[in-house]
Amino acid sequence: MRKYLVNQEVKIRYVAVNFATGLTDLSGTLRKPDGTTASASVSEIGDGVYEFTFTPDVTGLWQLKVESSSNGDKAILSFHIVDVDISTVDDKIDNLQTSVDSKASQESVDNLQNSVNTIDSKIDSIDTELDSKANQSSLDEAHTKLDNIQSKVDEISTEVNPGGYFA
Repeated sequence: MRKYLVNQEVKIRYVAVNFATGLTDLSGTLRKPDGTTASASVSEIGDGVYEFTFTPDVTGLWQLKVESSSNGDKAILSFHIVDVDISTVDDKIDNLQTSVDSKASQESVDNLQNSVNTIDSKIDSIDTELDSKANQSSLDEAHTKLDNIQSKVDEISTEVNPGGYFA
């Protein structure tokens, strides 16, 4: 499932049925985790591709419902809004591993131990940052709830006549 960061502009592309262009009635309705709705702005990029833009203000499971009565488009996309981009943590770990690898081949064992201590400190900082964002049990509980919601959305989606698709 797609993930985007809270308070960061999100752009989602949609390809209209039959690559229709000039759809003036194409709309994007956002459903927030609390059930309230908002509109996403839409712009035509070209060749039947449209881009919906918005800035999410809360974390959780969101949906974008796209409709065009003139073209028969009807599609729903579910996605998560998160406050920590886990991929940046993975990148930091990879960078630290690269640093260790290069230092190990160039430095003495004593210097390598200093590098390991520095890396341990950085890992502790990352762990502290992640711990401050959420604890594992609440994440597991949230994932279970999100999976249940996604199952219900999937059931509903099979009842909806699909239109175009999200790119």
